[in-house]
Amino acid sequence: MATTWTDGDPAAYLDAVAPAVRRRDARTPCELVARVTGEAPRMVGTSMIGCGES
Repeated sequence: MATTWTDGDPAAYLDAVAPAVRRRDARTPCELVARVTGEAPRMVGTSMIGCGES
């Protein structure tokens, strides 16, 4: 079974992470990968965030 891009909102997904320190720690690599790839974050399935395709 392959994972696929979904219409989920990565920002909303990260906003729901608790506690606040874990939420901050989740946003940091997401922002870094988006900056490095030049691609906007997108949801992959229901619990993964990806940036771009290869």
